[in-house]
Amino acid sequence: MTTTTTARMIVLGLIPRRTKSPCRAWDTMPPIFIDNANSNNTTISRTKSPTTRMIIAELKMLCHENNRNNSLDNLAIELNSFKFSQNATYADCCTGATQAILELVCTTLLQSSQSQSQPSVSFTPEKFATELRKELSHWIPLYTKLNQNKKSGSSASAGSEEMAILTTFETTALLKVSPSTTTTPESDPNPNERLSIVLRTEPSFRYVLQTLHDLEIVAEETILHWAGTVKSALEIDGVNGGVDDDDADLARRTLFEQSKTQDFLSWLEEEEETDSEDSDDDSDEESE
Repeated sequence: MTTTTTARMIVLGLIPRRTKSPCRAWDTMPPIFIDNANSNNTTISRTKSPTTRMIIAELKMLCHENNRNNSLDNLAIELNSFKFSQNATYADCCTGATQAILELVCTTLLQSSQSQSQPSVSFTPEKFATELRKELSHWIPLYTKLNQNKKSGSSASAGSEEMAILTTFETTALLKVSPSTTTTPESDPNPNERLSIVLRTEPSFRYVLQTLHDLEIVAEETILHWAGTVKSALEIDGVNGGVDDDDADLARRTLFEQSKTQDFLSWLEEEEETDSEDSDDDSDEESE
């Protein structure tokens, strides 16, 4: 029985889930999701149905169970087969893969922290960025196969798969953490809280956007589209009430308006404008 068939039968309840090894740190990590049923943002959904949660959790586990020495082509086939069996999407696959990558980064940092007198030292933005780039570099072939925008050669401004990747990082950064964790991160909070804290610590999120762009996992058009939807949502909140409706809106505004993140977005906009002008000049020369 293939891994895909086994995973599918587990989800359908036809066979019991196998016992997980206690040595895998991600087995004890709760799912990375935001419960925000009252959110007015309809452009980027931060709430997922129980069925979608379960499917993404299984897609994530398939990524974890893939032997690192094996070709990612086989994993892409497994994810694709499971996706079709559950009527899921490639965006769901990208969400599951990105969650797995974040958890692998967290595991590496946790292992590093065991040799530190202060565990929080290993969760600095710089160390997080270094480990994230290493993991993302390994998973580039999988993202390439899952990205339907790139496979089809579409010129669409933003593919759903790339938006799913960005949204996963955003939702992880916006996870609620306990007040004691925020003030004393060295108190060994759960892994998801550690990830949330480091992602919202400037300039971590700028590192995320820059790394996704540099490795060509997410196109600059998609990053700018994501930024535009977030900005629009925040402006709508401001028009409606003048203040953020709840802690989640405030956290999102704080994350988005970090100066380092805005500097990078401004640079991307300038690059896009320059590319557009160069393209127009080339067209004029050809017409002559």
